[in-house]
This record gives sequence, C-alpha cells and structure tokens, in this order.
Amino acid sequence: MHFPAHERSFRESKPGLETIAAGFFQPRHAHLKAYATVIVDGGYGHAGYFGRRWLEPGDVLVTPLLDRHENRTPRRRNARLLRFDWSADTSLGGVYRPARIDTVVSVARRDPIEARHLLREALASSECVRPALADWPDLLAQRLRAGRTSISGWAAGEGLARETVARGFRKTYGTSPRAFAGELRARSAWVRIFSGGDSFAKIAMDLGYADQPHMTRAVRSLTGLSPGAWRKMRNGPAKRPPDR
Repeated sequence: MHFPAHERSFRESKPGLETIAAGFFQPRHAHLKAYATVIVDGGYGHAGYFGRRWLEPGDVLVTPLLDRHENRTPRRRNARLLRFDWSADTSLGGVYRPARIDTVVSVARRDPIEARHLLREALASSECVRPALADWPDLLAQRLRAGRTSISGWAAGEGLARETVARGFRKTYGTSPRAFAGELRARSAWVRIFSGGDSFAKIAMDLGYADQPHMTRAVRSLTGLSPGAWRKMRNGPAKRPPDR
C-alpha cells in the first residue's frame, strides 16, 4: 500500500542494513509503508503516536502506516539499523525486545526474506514494551492517545500555563498538542474507514467531528487521500460484469 508520492512529509524507508551518523536528527515525518527496525548497534530515538522511546541494541521498533514521528541518534555514536518491510496493520506500532534477535541479524545477511519470517515469529511470542513516561509531555501524549481531552484543563491540573504546554510538547514531539490530538483522531477515522464497513457519516459522528466533510478534510490532510478513495482502495477494482 502506498501514499501519494507528492506528499512532502512522507519519506521512503528502504529495507536492509543502514548506518546513520552520530548527531542525526530527522524532523517529523511519516513513511510510504509500514516497516520494522532492529537496532543492531548504537542508539535510536523515536517520538511518535505511541510515545517517545530511546531504543538500544536488541530492540525492535514497529512503525505502522500513518505514524508521524521524529528520529535522532546519539551525539557521539553512529547507529546501525536493520529494516524490514512490514504488514500494513492499523495499530499504533510499538517497541519489542524479542529473543533470538542475533539470529535474525545473522540470517538477514544471506536471506532477508527468511530473516523477516524469523522476526515475525519472534515478535509473535513477545510483548510490546510500554513507552517510559519520562516527563509531562509524555503524560499528555498518553492522555491524548486515550481519547479526547481538554488541553487547557489538563494544563491547569498540572499547574502549567497553556503556552508552556504548547512549547514543551512541540519541543518533544515536533507538533502542538492540538495538532497531535487531531492527527490521532484522523488516524482513528482512517482505521475505521479502511478496515470496517460503517458509513462515513457514522464514523464522523462517533469520533466527534462536526460533520462528515470535517472528517473528510482531516483524513485527506493526514493521508493525502479522501475517505472514499481509501474505501475504494480496500475494496479493490470493481469487477466488470460478464458480456452476454
């Protein structure tokens, strides 16, 4: 599954082994398809919809469709990453620490397809590691993932000025709390559009949009395609009736 190539905020992630220089920082972006990344050496920072994590050798990061995130490496050490194309699931992704990861890396040198199969088996028997809640931006991100919340009310409850919250959250996650929440809601709409059969009007109502056109604009802004285009893509091309 691919997104429109003209969308500037999407980046290509090629499968295989890659070395990323120390001090690397990539601003907020998403990828053309889902992928899994094995941290082979060094460290790798990721701040996206499922939280903020600093990944170490042996960790596996699953980045799904429509996850906008920032990435960085340590200032004084390169990172080596092994990437695999992944299934187009609709989860928010996550971090895993499976057993036998050294075997996956070794096999990938001669047979990437077999290595991906081994990685799938390893992840199937391991649990997703929850993001560490290191600071208040992470706590706010957790609340926003859980559902609609008043950012002003949350800030007041934490004894923080709304302006402080906006600046601090943007510094940590690369966007404002309001935009982060809006993207999560648009992604929830996309999940239901692409994987379910509810009408667009019902999805818009269930997710608290003012109306269906409001949801359509939000989904198009996030993905580059309209809800109708996604539903059509899921259903596949219409079959032509046989000639009589």
